Amino acid sequence: MSIYNGKIFLLISFLLIEFVQIYSGQKKLDNRFAVSKIDSLKYLLSQEATDTSKVNLLNEISWNLTTSDFDESLKYANLALKYSSEIEFEKGKGDAYNILGEIYRYKGDIKLSIENHNYALDIFEKLKDNHKIADTKSKLGISFFNISDFNNSLENFNSALYLYQELNYKKGIADIYGKIGILLSTARKYNSALEYFKKAVMIYENLNFKSSLAIQYGNIGLTYSELNRLNQAITYYKKALEIFKKIDDKYNFAIYLGNIGLVYAEQNKFSEALSYFINSLKYSQKINDNYGIAYQYGSIGKLKLKIYDFNKKISSQIKLNEILNEAELNLTKAVEGFKNLGMLEEEKNYLLLLAQTNKLRGNYSLAIENYSDVMKIIDSLNYYTNKKVLAELEVKQHIEKKENQIKLLNEENANKTLMAFGLFGFIFIGFCTSILIYFFYRKKRKQNILLIETEKKLRSKKIQLEIYQGQLEQLVYERTQELENEINERKKIEKDLVIAKENAEAASNSKSTFLANMSHELRTPLVGILGYSDLMRSMLDDPELKEMAEGINRTGKRLLSTLSLILDLARLESNLVEVNAHPIDIIQEIRETCTSFKGALSNKKLGFEINVHAETFMIDMDSSMFRVILENLINNAFKFTSKGEIKIITSIENDTFNSNFVLKVQDSGIGISKNQIPMIFKEFKQLSEGFTKDFQGSGLGLAITKKYIELLGGKIEVESELGKGTTFIISFPIKIQSAA
Repeated sequence: MSIYNGKIFLLISFLLIEFVQIYSGQKKLDNRFAVSKIDSLKYLLSQEATDTSKVNLLNEISWNLTTSDFDESLKYANLALKYSSEIEFEKGKGDAYNILGEIYRYKGDIKLSIENHNYALDIFEKLKDNHKIADTKSKLGISFFNISDFNNSLENFNSALYLYQELNYKKGIADIYGKIGILLSTARKYNSALEYFKKAVMIYENLNFKSSLAIQYGNIGLTYSELNRLNQAITYYKKALEIFKKIDDKYNFAIYLGNIGLVYAEQNKFSEALSYFINSLKYSQKINDNYGIAYQYGSIGKLKLKIYDFNKKISSQIKLNEILNEAELNLTKAVEGFKNLGMLEEEKNYLLLLAQTNKLRGNYSLAIENYSDVMKIIDSLNYYTNKKVLAELEVKQHIEKKENQIKLLNEENANKTLMAFGLFGFIFIGFCTSILIYFFYRKKRKQNILLIETEKKLRSKKIQLEIYQGQLEQLVYERTQELENEINERKKIEKDLVIAKENAEAASNSKSTFLANMSHELRTPLVGILGYSDLMRSMLDDPELKEMAEGINRTGKRLLSTLSLILDLARLESNLVEVNAHPIDIIQEIRETCTSFKGALSNKKLGFEINVHAETFMIDMDSSMFRVILENLINNAFKFTSKGEIKIITSIENDTFNSNFVLKVQDSGIGISKNQIPMIFKEFKQLSEGFTKDFQGSGLGLAITKKYIELLGGKIEVESELGKGTTFIISFPIKIQSAA
């Protein structure tokens, strides 16, 4: 059954049963009646002096305003409290405290609600007004129920029940039976709950209390529904519906229409369910019940999804699309309604159904948007849940503190009593016979009270045990459902992310393949152009034409170099590069690579120092990759150094577990600022223009260098300071080979 279906009956039972005029005994039927009655009461108030009648009128006005205007209700209750204190009217003061307790409960401030009800309880206990004590205990039970403190709730309900039974107050007894039934139902002890609901029904039938009787019929229907005894559930729902129609209670009539629709939906009786939902929606709209309107739109949307699932194998696609469109329309209205009401849990539940609907309709962008909104609401709900738990703990801490204070006062009073007995003991010696008679009478009376209390405690313990067991089952069930829902939600989101990632990777691979193919296609004609330009340069005598041929050749070489880099990058990204490691003399590789740069360095008048740690050194390495790495690093140093020198330094570094071959390429060039160092290994990223025409960069050299180093199992680091040069440090783990 839906969350709404379960909650609605608890709400009705704990609000409407209590929502009875304290003084007139009449239930508030509609706003127009309440407004006219309040106006009449205010007129009477203006005629009264400051006496008990005025206090009673203030309390009655406050109670009538309780659910329509909290601030006004609070104002009149405080005035009643003030005047009753001035004229020492204790009963009026107790009534005012009880009304304040109810106002704060409706506002959600349970701590203040309990405090005010306890003030009222102290007053009525001093007055020895058992009827008022029982009423206050009943209200305290509801407040404790609202913060899930079921032990204190049950204790107060049992105390109220005991007093009502002593007073033979049938309506009070029936009310408490209904509330204990709700406690048991909350604890998932449905059969025990049914027993209490049916006890309440018997009393209400004898009293002819129609509204209360209808509420208990509804609670019985709900309980049968939870037990999956759906035909019996419908029977009791219809009994409640009939009564609400007779007494013209449109609000509850609309609710029960919807609840009957839910049961028919469970039975797959779709036309009956839809008819009841639509009628419920119409009544909710007539009375401007925004919660009921939003909920019935949601019920219709859920029903349409169920109809779609039931018919998807036998209906045409056109018909199925119509069903999904109707589901989407109604669920959207439900989401908007609950959003306007600020009801996050309901908004989240219907957003999930809306996302499912949009997914079935093929509207994936809207579905993802719905899931995104769900995640935001989940974060908000976690915040509010933590806040609520904290508030409940504060209330419980406050109650514990009060109980400790009462205990200390009782102990103090006991000590004073002992002292009094000690001082005046001799005075009472003459009355020993009378005291002994009184003692035996008192002992007998205590035994009777003890028997009653024992019976009461046994009954309370039995219900407590049932509630504990039910609470545990409920907690496990709810937590399991929450975990399953969270897992399903995250799986859906992760699936969407995986698909997006796979699409991105596919696009990247397509790009790399395209670049590799295009580089090959362009390289072949470009080599031909370079050959022809070399031939033209050797054949031409005209200096101007010869310079043009050299320009073509120079530009072509630059383009060929860029294409080679692009091809290397594409091969790396497509995982087409294979490492061919074999033993090489790395010192010889360094010397041979450096030799090719000596002419260019000499022309630029740069010093070139090669400082190696040994004449020969064998290491497992892919020689081609190593040459590309070293050429790129020297070429980079050459580009950005206009004066000074370039150094090549090698060494072996050892630690506890590893040995590493280290190569440094050091220059005295322009350097790099610290915040730019992380950028230099990114593709197509240039931090400065080249200094010569032959060494303008593409932004690929260092990116490819880093990837090659990592393929060979090494790593690269950079040390640099702006204006003072740069040092590239590369290191490779080694297994040293024997020298050649």
